Amino acid sequence: MRITASRTTLYAGSLALLLAGTLFVPAAGAHAAPGTAPPPDPPSGPPAAVAPKPGEAAPDARSLAREVDRSFYEVPTPIPATPGRLIRQQAIDAKLYTENLRVPAQAEVIMYSSTSTDGTPTVVTGTVFTPWNAYSGTGERPLVTLAPGTQGLGADCAPSRQFVAGTEYEAFQVTALLLAGYSVVVTDYEGMGTTLDATYLARVSQANAVLDAARAAPQTGLPSISATSPVMLYGYSQGGGASAAAAERAAAYAPELPILGGYAGGVPANLHAVAGYVQERPAGSILLFALTSIGDLAGIGADNYLNAAGREARAWAADNCVSPTSDRYGTTPLRSLTTSGESVTELIDRIPEYSRVIDEQTIGRGTPNFPMLIGQSPADDIIPAGQSADLVAQWCSRGAPITSVQAPAVGHVVAAAMLVPDALWFLHKLVEHHPAPSTCG
Repeated sequence: MRITASRTTLYAGSLALLLAGTLFVPAAGAHAAPGTAPPPDPPSGPPAAVAPKPGEAAPDARSLAREVDRSFYEVPTPIPATPGRLIRQQAIDAKLYTENLRVPAQAEVIMYSSTSTDGTPTVVTGTVFTPWNAYSGTGERPLVTLAPGTQGLGADCAPSRQFVAGTEYEAFQVTALLLAGYSVVVTDYEGMGTTLDATYLARVSQANAVLDAARAAPQTGLPSISATSPVMLYGYSQGGGASAAAAERAAAYAPELPILGGYAGGVPANLHAVAGYVQERPAGSILLFALTSIGDLAGIGADNYLNAAGREARAWAADNCVSPTSDRYGTTPLRSLTTSGESVTELIDRIPEYSRVIDEQTIGRGTPNFPMLIGQSPADDIIPAGQSADLVAQWCSRGAPITSVQAPAVGHVVAAAMLVPDALWFLHKLVEHHPAPSTCG
């Protein structure tokens, strides 16, 4: 099933098509020929990932079903010096937020090389998806490099692990893109799933991970993904920041990638503004993740400024995902966790190392050289709309081809879903080489 590329159907029926597309992929025998029984369960050993040859039916999803061994996430020695080098891969059976609905695509978890914030080689894991059906659009099937939203810092929070478990919320946006006919690669970001330091909201590292995922995906040998596949960026929330940062860095860091453009929604472009906006709200618990990652970037331990309860909260969040962290600390005033009773922004303003690092994560000082769609809700309860508007103004002032769209006045999470039709339409126009006119000015 494939989403019909018209603005009317995208607005009126994208959610229905998404749900229908997933429901049409049954729990077993998803790709077996009509009238045939599904094959037996796979043997205990790791079966080979075999791409279907032209004219052949795709392998049944059950033949790829297995857990990803923890050893897959072990950091290799030495780390390849060339960014975007595929290090290892393994076929998986990706699920759609339940054990019984499978993402309608061939999927593999990958590890690839990238570049950390300080310029040193690092590794990142991720997941590559390509639809079972042949691409019916013009030219090569596009590849979307998707930057996920906030997951948490625990090892099992990595999207590549959650796709296997059926707990990854980005599976819905991935499925929408697959139904539109695109291949998708989703980065875990540096540090997610591995033993490397967390890089939550680290602008350079996240941007590099997004771009290097697009470099690594064609090396998997999955059908319809090649080094010449048109590339598009996609991300919301933390992912919107990573997508926007990747747009700024693409020309210098990955000039060979054939990027058509991309979408960035709910962009945390100014972390000081975001922290000040969210720290007194229930969603302020996400700042517990930032205390760890920003502290690592600043080279100082956040625990030096936290009381016993604060140190316990930061350590707990560093080993858990978003939902349990929100459930546990969503009603805890963050200033009650600091030794001085200061808020997070007061700490940032007082400590030079924090101020410097927070400023270095600002998005908007670079300039994309391809079209970008920026989406935002005016009533966003996590990402302040004003700093998103400032990002658009900065990009527009330097001549970047920017289209901005406003979601209805809804909260951050609901806006993510409501902006999907606009994002799909924008990507479709890019593929057809008819980008939406700039809304700058």
